[in-house]
Order: sequence, then C-alpha cells, then structure tokens
Amino acid sequence: MLATIATVIASQAVISGTFSLTRQAVQLGQLPRMRVVYTDPDEAGQIYLPAVNWLLMLACILLVLGFQSSDALASAYGVAVSLDMVVTTLLAVAVARRFHWRPWLALGIGSVFVFIDTAFLGANLAKIPDGGWYALVVAGLIFSLMWAWRQGRALLAERLGERATPLSDFLHEISVEPPYRVPGTAVVLTRYDAPCVPAALAHHMACTHVLHERVLFLTVITEDRPHVPANERLTFEELGLGLVRLKVSYGFAQPPNLPLALRPGKHVGIPVDTEAVVYLLGKETLIARRDQEGLPYWQELIFIWLSRNASRATAYYQLPEEQVLEIGLQVGL
Repeated sequence: MLATIATVIASQAVISGTFSLTRQAVQLGQLPRMRVVYTDPDEAGQIYLPAVNWLLMLACILLVLGFQSSDALASAYGVAVSLDMVVTTLLAVAVARRFHWRPWLALGIGSVFVFIDTAFLGANLAKIPDGGWYALVVAGLIFSLMWAWRQGRALLAERLGERATPLSDFLHEISVEPPYRVPGTAVVLTRYDAPCVPAALAHHMACTHVLHERVLFLTVITEDRPHVPANERLTFEELGLGLVRLKVSYGFAQPPNLPLALRPGKHVGIPVDTEAVVYLLGKETLIARRDQEGLPYWQELIFIWLSRNASRATAYYQLPEEQVLEIGLQVGL
C-alpha cells in the first residue's frame, strides 16, 4: 500500500514537471507547438498537454512489459537519477553565474556536488548493460528530436529569407505603383526580425495586388524570464506607408494570446481594432531534397514529420478562426 501511494505521488510530480518543461521548450523554440489546455483560468501554470500525457502512458506500459519487475528496472532508474543529478548540478552552477555569484563561490560549491554526483554516476555505469541503456536511449531520442527541430527551424528561416523581398524594395514598389488599399489592419506573423517582407505577404501581394491600409509585421519573442509585465510587452517601429514592425514579448511561463496582447496597442501609439483584424499566416509545405545543401536527409525527414504534426498556429496563439487567412508556400529543404 505504501509503495502504491508513493508511486502515485511520484507520478504526479513527473506528470506536472513534464507538462511544464515541455511547454517551456515549445515557447523557447526547442520543440514543435503542442496543444495546451489551461485547466485553471486564474493560474497560467495549471496546464494539461494531451499529446505528452499519452506518450507518458505508452512509455509506462512499455516499461512494465519490458522490465516486468521493479528489481529489473532499478538499473535504468539508477543511471537516470545519477546522470540527472550531475546535469542538475552543472545547470545550477550556470544559473548561479547568471545571477552574478562570485566565480570561486559558484565553482567551489558546484565542484563539491559534482564530485559526489559523479561518484554515484560512476557506480551506476556498470548497470548500463543490465537496463541502464534504456535511460540513455530515451534521452538520446528526445535530444535527437529537439536537435532536428532546432536545426530545421534555422534552415527553414534561411530558405524563407532567401525568398523574402527586402523591405526597402517593397516600400519603393508600393510607393511607385500603389496597390489597392483595403480598409482595416492585417497582422502578418513572421519568424525572424530581418529587414525583409515576410514571404506570405509578398506571395499574397503578387497574387491579389491588394494591401491593407495598415500592416503589422508581428514577431513573438520568448524572453529568458518567466513573466514579462504588460507595460513591456509591446514594442513597435513605424516603417512608413502604413507598415509597422511589432514585437510581442512573453516570458517562458506565459501562454501567448495575440488578440489580447494587441488590445493595449492604443496606449503605445498603435490603435488596433482586434475585432476587424485579419491574421495572415504562412502555411509552408516542406519538401526534403537530397540535391540541396542543408541538413542530413534523415534529419530533414524528422523535421518535416514534426512540422506536420505540430499544433496549428491559430490554436497556439489563440487567434479567432474566422479572422485567419493562410497563405500556402512550398519550401524545399
């Protein structure tokens, strides 16, 4: 009975920690977007990730079927815990340095704990053939997925940057040959903060020859702190001819809600009627190519699979469905 109660308590800690870490990894660009359910309207940290919950369930079932007893699982547990202790100590030293601890103090305290933790890890290395390999395989798999996603995002931004129109050329074009300007505001989400026009807007202009009276190039920034105050969330730059570059900053523990973030725009000089905004989103169809320089082919395939299974930007940024216009683009990696 005590073992069962302890297991339930430990599982709740694992579930809550996994949900929180996964959401922070998503907001920091280390994992694809996932559906997040906020179970408490007053607490941003009370979340549920259905995909992660199902993966945890499948992992637990496979563990039980594979090891069949807690004694057999002890080897994998020992390697995982001792390695986690080493990594946690190293990260704690890094955090201490970021908070301006004296180097000798941070390294001195860290060295003591690293010595103890590595002793435990060394004792558990002999258990790798007996089941400790499982923890290393799972960690390696998750790292491979995160690395493929990070590298794939960088390559995709590079490919889109090659096709993007320089902002100066775009401004010159619409000033010399003004397109038909329709009333209202268009918000164009862009991944990068570069002096270029997002490919989705350029493609839309080339096909329709229509431009809204006001266009916001919006970039979502996830900062290296848990919360960003509301008065620091919006920064903007007027580009001329009705174009504005806008940054919305969030902490890694804050859920992004773009319509809500745009409402205080009138207080900083960019009044936006969120009920009449059109959100232009680029929907890229990714194609892995062997004849182009870039990532290894297997890594491109993983990135494309992750992209196709990622949560839609409409749901992730809490955009109203009836105000979203998706522009299709084919991108060869």
